[in-house]
Amino acid sequence: MEQILGGLCYSVRVWLYTLFENPWMMLTVEPMHGVTHAFLRIALVHYSKQLATPGLETTAQSVAGVARSLGQISGMVIGGLVMERYGSAVLYRGAAVVVLSTVVLLGL
Repeated sequence: MEQILGGLCYSVRVWLYTLFENPWMMLTVEPMHGVTHAFLRIALVHYSKQLATPGLETTAQSVAGVARSLGQISGMVIGGLVMERYGSAVLYRGAAVVVLSTVVLLGL
């Protein structure tokens, strides 16, 4: 459930970024970043514990954290290329669609 709420918050937030012409308006939705981060971090800890062998829960969280970091690095590189070539609106709307699609698949 946490990953679904986090994904929904993320999708709404980044889609809204693309609608603002005044950059200061982004600050109105930026508090959603805290909600997104909290829900997704809780989901990471929860599922790491569920999938871990008893006694290796913290190791599983560390491995999940490394995988998350590698995903962030990949996202920054690919996102930079997309932003450079197509612009920020395409990048953020594309990210919103990908995350929302994942949320729908998780909800099934």
